[in-house]
Amino acid sequence: MTHIMEVRSLTKRFGGLVAVDDVDFDIRRSTIFSIIGPNGAGKSTLFDLLTRVQDADAGQVVTDAGDLLSLPTHAVVHQGIARTFQHAQLIETASVRDNVTIGYLRFRPAGLLASLFRQGRYRSGQRLEDEQVQRVLQLMNLDAVQDQLVSTSSTLVRQLTSVAMAMASEPTMLLLDEPMGGLVESEVQILMDSLRTINRTGVTIVLIEHRMPAVMALSDHVLVLNFGRRIALGTPDEIQRNPHVIEAYLGSRHAD
Repeated sequence: MTHIMEVRSLTKRFGGLVAVDDVDFDIRRSTIFSIIGPNGAGKSTLFDLLTRVQDADAGQVVTDAGDLLSLPTHAVVHQGIARTFQHAQLIETASVRDNVTIGYLRFRPAGLLASLFRQGRYRSGQRLEDEQVQRVLQLMNLDAVQDQLVSTSSTLVRQLTSVAMAMASEPTMLLLDEPMGGLVESEVQILMDSLRTINRTGVTIVLIEHRMPAVMALSDHVLVLNFGRRIALGTPDEIQRNPHVIEAYLGSRHAD
C-alpha cells in the first residue's frame, strides 16, 4: 500500500445523530496528519473508530493488515497502532518510567513458569524491555525525570509521559488526541519538537489539536470535519485559504 491507512465511507451513528458521516481520507506513511474542526465535529469519535474503541456502522479502515474494522479491539496494537486520549490515562502513584513501561507490556514473555523461576527467556525479555523503555525515555527527553512520581509532575511531563507510553509499544502509527491541552506556549514548543523527533524516526503521527499555529506548523496534511462530515483535506496552506474552513472553523470563536 502507498498509504499507511485508507479510510472509506466511515460512518458512526448515535440514534438520530450522525457523529461521523461517510468520511474518506488517506494517510501517507511517515507524515504528520492532523484532524481539526469545531467542538462536536466528530474528531474523537473518529479516533475511537480508527482504534476500534467504538464499532463503526459502515465503512472501511484499511492498513497493511487489511480492514481494521474486522479485527477485535485488542488486536489493533499488534498492527502497530497506538493512541493517547484527551485526558492522560496515567497511574498517579507510579513513576514516569513505570508508566512508560506499561506501554511495553505486550512484549513481555507470557509464560508464567518462566517469570516465576527467572528462566533465560524471561531474563532476556526483561533486558529488552529495559532497553526499549530507556530509548523511549531518552527520545522524549524524560530520562532526567524518570523516577519522578506522576502525581508530582508538571503538565508537560504528564503529556510527554502519555506519548511515551504509546511509543513504548513501538508503533508505526501514533494517534494523539489533543496532546497540547493545558500547556503554555513554551511547553507547546517543547512538545512540538518531541513530535518532530518521533516523526523523523519514521512513525506516522495522526493528531487532533485545537492550537491552530501548532497544527499548521507541524502538519503535512490536514483533515477538517464539521458536523461529522469532511469539509476539506489538504496541505496547511490550502486549508488556511479554504473558504469553507474559514467559515466553519478558523474564522469562528473555536479558533482560539
